[in-house]
Parts: sequence; C-alpha cells; structure tokens
Amino acid sequence: MKSEGVFIFKGYLPEAISETSRSIDKLDKIATFVNTGITVNDIVNQGKRVQKENEEKQANAN
Repeated sequence: MKSEGVFIFKGYLPEAISETSRSIDKLDKIATFVNTGITVNDIVNQGKRVQKENEEKQANAN
C-alpha cells in the first residue's frame, strides 16, 4: 500500500500555518463578496465610471 500525503518539514511549519491562515482569510473574503450579490462586472463598471470622472475632473481643471 502506497502512502501519499503532504510532508512539511518542522522548520517550515510556522510559515505553512501562516500561509494557510492567509488563504482561509482570502476565502472568507471571497465568500462574503459572493454573498453581497455584487458581480465582477459591477466592480469593473464602477472602476470605469470612477476613471472617467477623474479624467473629466482633470480636463476641467486644465
């Protein structure tokens, strides 16, 4: 019987735990984001609107 798994050397354990914690935090943020009902397109469109407004403000300032 072949044994498979992930081996973490003792010296890398704190780093591995920290990395896992960050990944879980990212997943939690993604889950929260998904639950808001906001789509990626909404964010892209908002970014485009803000960019356009900033360009207009700069054009008016000149």
